[in-house]
Amino acid sequence: MKEKDGEQPVLMLPIRSPGKASSAGAIARLWAEFTDPGVSGDSLNMLKKYADGVLPGCMGLLFMAVGTLVIVLFSRQIVAGDKKTYLPLVFGAVFALAGFLVGSFGISSIFRKARGAALAGKKPPK
Repeated sequence: MKEKDGEQPVLMLPIRSPGKASSAGAIARLWAEFTDPGVSGDSLNMLKKYADGVLPGCMGLLFMAVGTLVIVLFSRQIVAGDKKTYLPLVFGAVFALAGFLVGSFGISSIFRKARGAALAGKKPPK
């Protein structure tokens, strides 16, 4: 706070520029890191950096595929009078939804890390 002669203190707040805070900026940064081979020419630098989101993203895709496959394969065997035949459809739907949630957690983790520490809620180091 600054004080002028004989006046009340004035509060001055710095205005921060959002920079590349959009998801388009995060996608562009991810693509640049994916196509850059790095210092040693290793193309797995991106996978090392975003490993905490790649595995859940891939597992989510796998779970969704298995759940959808179960739904498609067992949908022809449903008998309207027998309620036990609906069990594979419920199992496939739950599996696909769980895969969707796990995949979305992985993808959002990758995007959060690509956007930077400012949007993730961390304070910049002083």
